Formats: sequence, C-alpha cells, structure tokens
Amino acid sequence: MIYNNLAVNNKIWDRLSSAWKNDKLPHAVLFYGASGSGKEAHAIELSALVNCIAPSENGACGTCPSCQKIKTFQHSNISLVIPYPRRKTIDKHDPAIKAINDKDITMLREKMEEMGQNPYSKIELDNANTILINSIRDLRKEIYMSSSEGGWKVVLIFNAEKLCLPQPESANALLKILEEPPSRTIFILVTSNINSMIETIISRSQKMYFPPISSDIIKQKMIEEGIDNEKASVMSQVANGDIRLAYKLLKSSGEIFKDIDLIFDSVFNPSSAIWQKMINRISNLKRKSQNEINYFFRLAIYLFRDLMLISDSVDHTKMVFSNMSEKLKGMEEKYQNANWANCITALEDTLGYIKANGYVPLMVTTMLGDLREILKTSKK
Repeated sequence: MIYNNLAVNNKIWDRLSSAWKNDKLPHAVLFYGASGSGKEAHAIELSALVNCIAPSENGACGTCPSCQKIKTFQHSNISLVIPYPRRKTIDKHDPAIKAINDKDITMLREKMEEMGQNPYSKIELDNANTILINSIRDLRKEIYMSSSEGGWKVVLIFNAEKLCLPQPESANALLKILEEPPSRTIFILVTSNINSMIETIISRSQKMYFPPISSDIIKQKMIEEGIDNEKASVMSQVANGDIRLAYKLLKSSGEIFKDIDLIFDSVFNPSSAIWQKMINRISNLKRKSQNEINYFFRLAIYLFRDLMLISDSVDHTKMVFSNMSEKLKGMEEKYQNANWANCITALEDTLGYIKANGYVPLMVTTMLGDLREILKTSKK
C-alpha cells in the first residue's frame, strides 16, 4: 500500500484486489458514501495497484518508481478530474486549466502534495462548483494516447456529482466515453452525494459503498497522533464517522473546547455579549462550509445528550464530555425537570433552518430564547 496510515475498508479492498488478480476489474467503479470515509485514498491505492511493478498480497508495494509517481500525481497513466472554478472565459477548444488562475494552480499543486502524504486530505479548489466539459474533452484526448509506462490507465474523478451540476453536459460527455471505453482503462468516480448524479452514469459503474468510519478507529488514529485518550474520545465522537474532519480538528483541538464553553455559557450563563459571540461564531462557520456548521451543532447536541444521560441515570461511560461530568451534573440538578430532548430538537431545527439559508442572527437568537424557555419550566 502507498499509504501506511489509511484505515482500509477490507470488504471493498478484498473485492477490488480479487477482481484485479482474476483480471475482472470493471471499466468503471463508483465509490460513494460518507464524507471522510477514505474514498479518494482507496481510489489512489487502486491506481497504484494496477500499475505497481511489484505488488504484494495486500496491494501496491508503495516503493517502486510507479508507486512513487502515483503518490506525487506525476504518473502518465493517471488522469485526475476535479471541479474547476471559472476564473477566465475559455472556448470549447481550450484546455480546462486555462479557466483557472495562477493562484489556483499553486493551490492545486499544494493539495496534490498534501494528498500524497495524508490519505484523508482533499483535492479541491475554492468556488469550484462544476466539472467543466473542457475537462472531459481533455480526458478524451489523454486516454486514447499511448503511454510509455505500461500498466493501466486510470481516470480519477473526485466530487463526481459535479459532473451533473448545474447542468449534466459534462456527465453526458463522459457517458459517451464510458459506452466504449479504451482497453486497460478504469474510471474511478468518487462522490459523497450520489443522489446528485444522473442514473445513466450510475448504471454504467459498479457501485461500492463506503460507510462512516467507526468512532473506535478514529479515536485510535487520534491517539496515534499524540492526542490524549479523553480528547481523542471527544474528537472521535464529534467527527461522526468523518475522519477527515477529525484530522482537521486535530490541527486546532483547542477550538473544540472553546466552542463547548461558548455553547455552555450561551445557554446556562447568558448575556448579550455571549449571545453575540455565539452568533458571530456560527456565522463564521457557515461561511466556511456545511461540514463546519454541522460540527458545531453536533457539539451542542452531544452536550445536551450527555445531560439527558445524566438525567436518566444511564451509564455515564457513554458520555461524550466525561471531563465535564461534574459541571453537567450541576446543571442537571439545577434544571432537573428540563426536557433535554426538546433542547436537542431546538438545535436540530435551527441547524436545518440555517442550512436552508435562514438569517443566522435571527435563527440563533430564536434558538437561544427557545432553550431558555425550556429551562424556565424546570424547578430551580
């Protein structure tokens, strides 16, 4: 294997390696499922396997010249297709890369280098909302050219759902290639949003589902990175099967606990200044990405879930924030008749409204007001 820190999905990998050994690889596979489940890395591992000079029972050797080229995205047999932003106007004869600027090209190189080291990195450019049809035209030229490398040609299409957004012209262009693919060529489409793909592309691919990674595996990965057991436990729960998010949280693990304190104070020690901090934090996270906003609300939901566990006298080893157990017990005793499930519902509803482009200051203020009202029904 070219990655020594990849949590391999053995069920899928055994299926792929068996197909390879028996010369029964399909011309197109579709890796779909949860974000941060290692789909892209498995695609790169398969690219390495089918081109490796000295493969082992487990996969590519990881050290031969072919593997090293694949790890740095310099192998002539590998074509990478990703969404590009339209920075410049191009015509149908131009290569797709002319649509982006020098800053994008530098970022793309950096992302490729990072992906070569970290299997849970992601190769993507800012404001890239579609896979340009020019990219598929470029691909058509590349895959029919002869290669001096030998092995298989592999087409990696990351964020494959963006073949179909906002219009399916790129998907339709790819479909024509898939109808009569070149020999010894495999297309690996990767998506976390299979529902946005057109059925004709899906039907011509062999689907392989990647479920979320277990919290135990994520926790172990965090411990291997030097995080203590308690923090690793929190991060693995908050990541919710998304190991990419866990590694991102690893870089700023202190932020998690600052966010927990902010959530706690906003609900139980409210003030106009604290509420404004809450509004600002959620607004900033929304500007970053949907995953970021999901992460924050997941923290809040787990906090109230722990309160519910305490209230119901459930096994406290199941708590996410066990380091806050005494603090949470104090709040549960103060608000011992509170309906913590209603608090969680208020959080989930607010997250839905914000995702639907609700006005963040209004949504957050209403949510915090609702939470206070739920607590007011409690005995003091």
